[in-house]
Amino acid sequence: MSLISSNKCSLSELLKKTKIFLLLAVFTVNSFNTFAQTTSLISDCGDFISGPSAWPFVLVATTIANGPASQASQTFTMNVTSLPADGANFRVYKTTANGSDYFGDPIALTLGSNGLTVSAVGFDRAVKFQFSSGDVEFDALSLNGEDSDCVFTSETQGSEISEQTIELPAGWSMFSTYMMTDNMALDVILNPIVLNVIIAKDNFGAAFLPEFNFNGVGNITPGLGYQIKTVEATDLILSGTYLLPENNPVNLDAGWNMVGYLRLDAAPADLVLAELNDADNLIIAKNYLGAAFLPEFNFNGIGNLEPGQGYQVKINESGVLNFLSNDNSYKFSKIEVTNNILSHFQSAINTGSNMTISVPSYAWEESPSIGDEISAYNSKGELVGSAVYTEPVSVISVWGDDLTTEKIDGMENGEIISFKLWNKELNSTKELIVKEWIKGSNTYLTDAICQIGAIETVAYSSSLNQLAIYPIPAKHELNIDIELSKSEEVTVSIFNLIGELISTESYELFKGINTIRLNTDFLNDGFYLCSTTYSKNQLTRKFNVLK
Repeated sequence: MSLISSNKCSLSELLKKTKIFLLLAVFTVNSFNTFAQTTSLISDCGDFISGPSAWPFVLVATTIANGPASQASQTFTMNVTSLPADGANFRVYKTTANGSDYFGDPIALTLGSNGLTVSAVGFDRAVKFQFSSGDVEFDALSLNGEDSDCVFTSETQGSEISEQTIELPAGWSMFSTYMMTDNMALDVILNPIVLNVIIAKDNFGAAFLPEFNFNGVGNITPGLGYQIKTVEATDLILSGTYLLPENNPVNLDAGWNMVGYLRLDAAPADLVLAELNDADNLIIAKNYLGAAFLPEFNFNGIGNLEPGQGYQVKINESGVLNFLSNDNSYKFSKIEVTNNILSHFQSAINTGSNMTISVPSYAWEESPSIGDEISAYNSKGELVGSAVYTEPVSVISVWGDDLTTEKIDGMENGEIISFKLWNKELNSTKELIVKEWIKGSNTYLTDAICQIGAIETVAYSSSLNQLAIYPIPAKHELNIDIELSKSEEVTVSIFNLIGELISTESYELFKGINTIRLNTDFLNDGFYLCSTTYSKNQLTRKFNVLK
């Protein structure tokens, strides 16, 4: 049983598809033990320390520092359930009476019971058992009569549950499992539905690509989440041993994580994540649809965490996600769930990657009404995000490009986002101009968390060209928003108040709203004119610089 499947595709094969190559460029083969001892592989067991290259896994039975206790007989036993294809060996290392090193002959591990006893001596010594491979699976391990914590017991498993059905929608989603199966390799787990799988990834971008018979993820870990893209909706059925949620905490790294849900019944996101939130450690959680839980605003757009699904969670520093047992219930949530049910704009395409933009109610120059809708667009004018207006905050998921497709079907990193507002009562649409960003900017970046500080509406007409500049006064940067009825070249010129030209530059812009960022460090404090020229149009706005 190998943690990492062999890569059977050549580089030349991967280059045939540019986007797949880009995916593979960021994939790393990761082996990590984030979930407290969820497999009985030698390589996953913390009882083993690192050894020499030919014997990389070592069980330390005793050392000279243990004194008289080291003189007693030293024994290990292991019941092996699976071996790598080329087999595996172990040997004993010990020190002799004169302090020399002794290495025993290699002994082949076999399926079933294995073990060795080193006889007692009359001097202090070291005794270690060395193993040639970490790809050895076992269901029993004892060192000097003490059972290893790496082996599951009835305390960590639930014998009453033997199967889990995970519903996967068509396209991108995230999944997780609370089952421990006989083989946790991702390619084995997904084999029953492999013809329906396009790609699956872990939190670090390591991928399983069925097309190339490539498993860069290795084994999956119950309690963690995994991203997957399928051709059509399907059910993934896993059989094995259920892991009790209260006995299997999930270790989280600072930054982004993908987590699962180990309980049998769903529970509100804010309650499940309350321990992290109470420690001021939780920044955001979001599901595969981009719906978010934002503790800063007591905003829960996710609703319940569900068995079988996966979630992205970002925290400030490393922490632990603990679950209540199935015998206990989370208290009733006081946070009302905000559902993003649209009636005007369409939902943007789920491309597998997104960023989150929040618009607090106080940011609006003129507050919309409940039921109004906000939409986001890329530079081509394509819808990439939409949300209903809600209070005290509106949350928009803006979707990036799907690297598994040939076409550009979302935002590219660095691309400018524009916004519109639909008024439900008037059934009319207006352009939105962001005047201030508290966090981030209108530039797309995957998994960015942005917050608007000031936003206003402007009348929209596809037949009129419009210009907006902000902030005023400008300090180091001036944003120039230009609305065009067609793609064309635009010249932006800066004049002083007596008409002297200070700077000029031309840009190739697209139909719709474009944003130009002008560095104003070269300008002294004072008033200026910003003039845009294109086709037969010339629009001029006055602004001032105050550093």
